[in-house]
Amino acid sequence: MKKNIIVYLSMSPEEGGKFQYSISVLEDLRELNTDFFNLTALYINELWEPYLNKFSIAGDKISIQENWIYKKLRSLILKKLSLVRTWQFVNKFIGKRYKQIKVHDPKIILYAGSDSCSSEFDFPFITPVFDLMHRYEDFPEVRGKVIFQTREKHYQNICKFSKGLLVDSKVGQQHLLECYNVDSEKIFIYPYKVPYYIKEYKEVDIIKKYNLPDNYLFYPAQFWKHKNHKIIVEAVNKLRGMGEMVNFVFVGSKKNGYNEIIELIDNYKLHEQFFILGYVDNDELVSLYKKAQALVFPSYFGPTNIPPLEALALSCQVIVSDVYAHKEILKDNAYYFNPNSPDELAECIHSFKKKRLNELSLLNTKNIL
Repeated sequence: MKKNIIVYLSMSPEEGGKFQYSISVLEDLRELNTDFFNLTALYINELWEPYLNKFSIAGDKISIQENWIYKKLRSLILKKLSLVRTWQFVNKFIGKRYKQIKVHDPKIILYAGSDSCSSEFDFPFITPVFDLMHRYEDFPEVRGKVIFQTREKHYQNICKFSKGLLVDSKVGQQHLLECYNVDSEKIFIYPYKVPYYIKEYKEVDIIKKYNLPDNYLFYPAQFWKHKNHKIIVEAVNKLRGMGEMVNFVFVGSKKNGYNEIIELIDNYKLHEQFFILGYVDNDELVSLYKKAQALVFPSYFGPTNIPPLEALALSCQVIVSDVYAHKEILKDNAYYFNPNSPDELAECIHSFKKKRLNELSLLNTKNIL
């Protein structure tokens, strides 16, 4: 008799890399031989339906709404008393979501978004560990008292109750072993991959649509402080002081670092060199990569990130922060810089543009000859 494998989908496009990761999980799952198991996706939002149809994966939409009694007991047992096993037991009898999952009789559940609910149920599960940056970096989005404690509890629980933990790299594996009492046998390296839409897209006349310059560098990232947009603005200002004009396109939703970046651009009077587009869809994202001279990725966080992989897949040069596992994954396919040094980034950009200019000049000479 076939066993039932469930993939749990909760992420939305606004959550960036976690959403892209979930799509990649679906893409890989469809390649598995289903002669010995049934695969079903449980999802919260209808936005997942086109993806499930594309990958021919059966799906069932579930509700995460619970009554006030459930919420009160959860707050008491799980949040205040931290009695995870007690809550797992109680959840079996009062949880609506638990019952919706139970109907599918799961042999194991893959929580593609590293969901906090994974350890609240008694189902066997596998989940990714995207990063442990709250242990390694000092930014308010991960080091604020509430978020730090929330992350700590989550990772402690999944390390204790999961059947398997997915990490993106050897560095990610080492972080997990350093930070938590976890059995190394249940850690599996599952590297980030290029999402399918990088290969399947509709070309957009992105220059015309957003009135962009022909030559620009590109950074797709939500405006979190750790994403380090600031170093780009500082580097562009330094390059301008050297007589070198560099244009940048930013895409991504507003977060806790947005206002500071806008102020900095204003202070340096760099309005004409920065184009901030907000959220863009997949086709626009691909078109932006294809027209860009290079991706500049200065994030402090790792261990690895998806945009450099997207850029390389689209033959877009990569200039990336030298942190964590970037060199492990990207090897010699990128320029590296210290994310604390605007001077180093400015030099990277200058060197890249000079090399590119020389290559174009050589190509033009060959064409003439």
